[in-house]
Amino acid sequence: MKDFAARDKVYVATKFLPRSQQEIEAGVSGQEHIAKQLDLSLQHLGMDYVDLYIYHMWDYQTPLYDILEGLNQQVKAGKVRYIGIANCYAYQLAKANALAEKEGFAPFVSVQNHYNLLFREEEREMAKLCQEDGIAMTPYSALASGRLSRRPGETSKRLAEDSYAKLKYDGMAEADEKIILRVAELADKYGVSMTEISLAWLLTKVTAPVAGATKLHHIDGAVKAADLELTDADLAYLEELYIPHKLVGVMAQNTSSSNKKEQVWMKNAPKGMQ
Repeated sequence: MKDFAARDKVYVATKFLPRSQQEIEAGVSGQEHIAKQLDLSLQHLGMDYVDLYIYHMWDYQTPLYDILEGLNQQVKAGKVRYIGIANCYAYQLAKANALAEKEGFAPFVSVQNHYNLLFREEEREMAKLCQEDGIAMTPYSALASGRLSRRPGETSKRLAEDSYAKLKYDGMAEADEKIILRVAELADKYGVSMTEISLAWLLTKVTAPVAGATKLHHIDGAVKAADLELTDADLAYLEELYIPHKLVGVMAQNTSSSNKKEQVWMKNAPKGMQ
């Protein structure tokens, strides 16, 4: 970005994890943890501030007031412009922003949860809350770890080796395949990629999906999706076969009853973080 963009012309977002069990046992407060993590991110990025600072998931082990006050301090210090959260329920986001309003703290302006054509549970509560309160939805796994960009039977290294994605999607593979086939059908109809169809659908629902890219053509597909307009009939066709899914991934693993010695965010953390 230093070479190709002016800092005030781009929006930089980064995420941080809740405290580790070791930090909790050492008496590191939520506010101390937030300040330390942000300073590390700014150091790594070579920046004085980030536009959006996102709490990686709901923190069941830190008082909500402590989190919001700690984030608000960073906003007031000019190190963060806005704050967001990821992997939470609608009631938790509403609860947090009600407290922020009461105390005069910066509210969460965005939520980054799991949402795509194969996993639409966010439409139950979260989408409605965000629409009414003007909160941006910036979902991850926009292409279902590549499943929405390839026809059934087509494989890739990621599809073959990503065990976490298998955990999230293989349980509903038969039902999901019917939806994937409709994505492929519309891609043929419009002469575009499946990526463009999948992201074009998601762009009718959210502010800005998070789409990973490891090759140049991945970026091309994402950019083209922004200009692809699907009809109401197309949208209904893609949505028609969806059936309810159980919560998976972080939302299923990170709960108030989780074993505190094995937090989901620490299981695969680098040794230096453990």
